[in-house]
Amino acid sequence: MNMIHLLLVVTFFSSLSALAESYQIVHLKGDVTVIRENKNLPATKNFKLQNKDFVKTGDESLAVVKSSKLTLKVVENSKVSIAELNKEILVDIDQGGVVANYVKQKIKDAVGTKLNVKTRHTAMGVRGTTFFAYNHKNQTSYLTVKEGEVEFKGKNSSKSEFVSLGNTAFTDSSLKSLKPKKVGFEADINWELSNMKSNLSQPKKLFSKMEVQWNNYKKENEKKWKDHKNSMEDQWNKMKDQL
Repeated sequence: MNMIHLLLVVTFFSSLSALAESYQIVHLKGDVTVIRENKNLPATKNFKLQNKDFVKTGDESLAVVKSSKLTLKVVENSKVSIAELNKEILVDIDQGGVVANYVKQKIKDAVGTKLNVKTRHTAMGVRGTTFFAYNHKNQTSYLTVKEGEVEFKGKNSSKSEFVSLGNTAFTDSSLKSLKPKKVGFEADINWELSNMKSNLSQPKKLFSKMEVQWNNYKKENEKKWKDHKNSMEDQWNKMKDQL
C-alpha cells in the first residue's frame, strides 16, 4: 500500500465510529481471521464485524459476510474490509477479492444508498448488482459483472468505464482502465452466495485462467510497443537517408 493510499484509508476510518449496519460472518471455511486494531482474532460463525475490521482468508478458505443490503463472499487468500461514511458503504480490497451482491437502497437517508469498492488500482461505483472484483497479485484489478452495471475507473484513468452483464474490465500496467469485454474466465466464476450451499469456493482454474489472461495481455502489449518502436526507427532511418 503506497503512502497516499494509506493516508486516505487512515483518514477515512478515523472519521467513523460504529457501523450502522450489522455485518456478520454467516459462513466460513478453512483459515479465516479478523484483523482488529492490528490483532488477529479467530473468526467464527455469526462473528459481528466492527469498523476497521479486515476479514483475511488463507489458501482454500473463504468467508461470507452479510448485512441487510450487502452479501460478500471473500475468496481465498484475500484481505477485505467494510466501512460506512455518509450513508455510503465502502469495501476496500487490499488483496484477493470478493463475489458480491448489493441491493441499492431507494430511501434517500438510508445507509446503503451507494456502494463503492476500491482496490490498489481502481475505484468502482456500484448501483445494485452482482459482481466479482479481484486484485490480481497487485499487478492489475479485474471486475466481472453478472447482473446490473458497475462503474470502473483505473487509478490513473481520466474517465470511467461502465461494465455490464457478462463483461470484464481490468487495468493495464500503467493502472489505466481498459474497455470492458469478455476475457475468457467469466464462466468459471462461482457466483453462489448462499451459505446453505455446500460448494462456495472458486475453482482453481479461475485463478489459472486469470494468470494466463494477464500474461497474454502483457505479451501482446509488449509486441505492440516493439512494433511501434521498430516502425519509428524505420521512419527515422528513411528521414536520415533523405538528408
